[in-house]
Amino acid sequence: MKSFSLVIPALKKEQLAAFATGELTLDQLTKNYILEKLSFQFATSSSGEEAYALEAKCRSGEIFGEHPLLNPLM
Repeated sequence: MKSFSLVIPALKKEQLAAFATGELTLDQLTKNYILEKLSFQFATSSSGEEAYALEAKCRSGEIFGEHPLLNPLM
C-alpha cells in the first residue's frame, strides 16, 4: 500500500485546492501522516545478515503477530 492511498483520501475540502496548486505536496502530507499516526521500533544487530533476517520476520508478521500496514511480506 503506497502512502498516497492513505493520505489523499483523508484530505479536507480546503486542502484539495492547495494540493491541486502545489502549495501542499504529497511529501508534506505524508510526513505529517507518519508523525501523527504511525510508530516504529528498531533493534540493533551484529551483522547485516542478522538484520535482514529480523526484518523479514517482522514484515511477515512473525515477530509482532500481524503484518505491518506498510511494506509487509505476504
